Amino acid sequence: MCRLFLGELWYDTTQGVNFFGDILGKFPPAPLIKADLVQAALLVPDVQGAQVFIASIDNGLLSGQVQVSTRAGVIAVASF
Repeated sequence: MCRLFLGELWYDTTQGVNFFGDILGKFPPAPLIKADLVQAALLVPDVQGAQVFIASIDNGLLSGQVQVSTRAGVIAVASF
């Protein structure tokens, strides 16, 4: 869900990250980016927790990772 733009999912336009409204073309604070990505990750079925770690923000290029934990106790990591 973290790569999904808000409104892009045709059968549920409430899912996704508000990239156009909050992030793209702007210099949002890191806590806003983290909150948007965590909110999107928590919409994935069976995900019970999510954390976002931002490694760097340089000239609008963001890098880091999203770590999610499932109800079964599995931890998965996705880098961006």
